[in-house]
Amino acid sequence: MKKILITGGSGFLGGYLVKAAGARFETFTTCFRNLPEYKKITWQQIDLTDAGNIRNMIEKIRPEIVIHNAAMTNVDLCEKQKRQTQQTNIRASKLLAKYSAAIGAKIIYISTDLVFDGKAPPYSEKDRPNPLSFYGWSKRQAELAVAAANPNHIIARPAIMYGPPAISGTSFSEWMRDFWQNQKTTKLFTDQFRTPIYAGNLAQAVLELAEHSFTGIIHIAGSERIDRYQFGLLLAHRLNRDEKYIQPVQMKDISLPGVRPADVSLQIDLARKILKTKLLDCKAGIQAAYGNKNKQTFLST
Repeated sequence: MKKILITGGSGFLGGYLVKAAGARFETFTTCFRNLPEYKKITWQQIDLTDAGNIRNMIEKIRPEIVIHNAAMTNVDLCEKQKRQTQQTNIRASKLLAKYSAAIGAKIIYISTDLVFDGKAPPYSEKDRPNPLSFYGWSKRQAELAVAAANPNHIIARPAIMYGPPAISGTSFSEWMRDFWQNQKTTKLFTDQFRTPIYAGNLAQAVLELAEHSFTGIIHIAGSERIDRYQFGLLLAHRLNRDEKYIQPVQMKDISLPGVRPADVSLQIDLARKILKTKLLDCKAGIQAAYGNKNKQTFLST
């Protein structure tokens, strides 16, 4: 079995990647503070901002594939902690790419749709990034650093993810579910559009890329452009929740530290062309995520 190293295995997407990879690869993964109870793979507790730690880990494990998923992802927190964001999102990415290249390993960098400004959707891989938030800027800088440090790279830009946690972490769909279970109202934008993807679906696509000859930038998203309010209605219907707990609002109605673009819908023509994994629309993705007694379903390619 090939050796694969997945950073951020204790995060939301990381949990799905780790569980799906365990059956196909000799799997190693990292966490920062809290060691998860999932013991079917090998965990490395590590500070990824330390160059020596990264170099020693790569040289010890000698993975053939590195999926760099760990990052600071809270848009508002990144605005407040810019130095830590740079260290975690940019410097660590550059070091992982550098040391993986030194042993001939392929690196897949998990980026974001928020590298775009939302003014000219839907976005293809050829469109020019122009992030509005510090988080988006840090991810774009990390893309450039990874590409420069390791020629055998893939920059995977996913859309916003949903689903229950596979190991730990959370998602915007879980935020809604928690509110509704406590009979609290969620305020959802009617004028902010994304192409959401079920994290289990995304994990399968990323792991297919791990064994693919493709290099470069690729967008991985759901097959449907939708606003947050309409997505909330779909989720509420699947979970049998009352729509009275969903309040439609516009972006101008809520002030947040980190600027959010209005529409960063992604084109997925390239992913459809080269991948066997079917990228699901919202209804099918929500069914896969929450249709089996609210437990996640792992999709086959």
